[in-house]
Amino acid sequence: MLRTYGIMLNPNKCLFGAKSGWFLGYIVTERGIEANPSKVKVLQDMPTPRNIKEAQCLTSWITALSQFISKSSDRSLPFFKILRRATKFQWDSECDRTFEELKVYPNSFPVLAKLTVGATPSDREEARLLRRRASRFTLIGDQLYKKAFSRALLKCVISEDIDYILREVHQGSYGGHPSGRSLARKILLAGYFWPTLQEGAAQTMATCLSCQRYHNLPHQPTEEMKTSTVSCSFNQWGMDIMGSFLTGQRKFLLVAVDYFSKWVEVESLARITEQMDQKFIWQHIICRFRIPRQLVLDNGRQFAEHNSKNGVRGIAFSRSSPP
Repeated sequence: MLRTYGIMLNPNKCLFGAKSGWFLGYIVTERGIEANPSKVKVLQDMPTPRNIKEAQCLTSWITALSQFISKSSDRSLPFFKILRRATKFQWDSECDRTFEELKVYPNSFPVLAKLTVGATPSDREEARLLRRRASRFTLIGDQLYKKAFSRALLKCVISEDIDYILREVHQGSYGGHPSGRSLARKILLAGYFWPTLQEGAAQTMATCLSCQRYHNLPHQPTEEMKTSTVSCSFNQWGMDIMGSFLTGQRKFLLVAVDYFSKWVEVESLARITEQMDQKFIWQHIICRFRIPRQLVLDNGRQFAEHNSKNGVRGIAFSRSSPP
């Protein structure tokens, strides 16, 4: 055939009988064309774009790997919307979420390259990490599996099947609406795996309407509880605002409770301002009892400016919860 068309070959540049090799920046094997691990690494190490030029650079790398990313046009749609608004760069939460998902998606590319053709990065440390990671996977035919300890191989699923598996195991015929951790465990026992399994299971439970409506309410505090040490009466007070009430002109109650004796001081007010708040502290706490060591306030804007300059010197003001 070569002699018929007069084609000459350089023997030094020819390699016959090879099962794989590099060509035009891609890995060509008997299975087809594989992604270049160096291009994948550039995409995964890329920082969040801060301007139009960096967004254009991101879309160019996505285009270079588009044939290896399922529905790449749909995945990169938020980035192209930014480029349409060429006069104004606005990186929103949707772009942030899509960018993080896109960086996670090609995680299996270097592993596939290692398992199929033994290709490794030129950097010695990166090659060592890749070999260590690839040892946890195996390739049977065209399907990638993850090796699991004391159980069968786990099938690595593509992104198009993730939502279906989560929905079927969580609320299918035998789902039972398990919690996030239990849902992830049931999926592993069913023989499926993907890198963001734990996060996807937690997100599925958090967005399930039935779980939010009928699930047992957690009684665990949202933050670490603080120890309250009160040595005597009227030494530490807690203040809060109640209302508004529908009857009468005075619709609000300003309440102060002593931490030690549980003594309550209350005043009804038509409106609550910073000045009225300071007047209440002076008349109902300081003049009736004494200057307290500490006042615990909430994050209401009426309490926002309390400090030693506009209050009474010697009183420590603290918040019942972080702002």
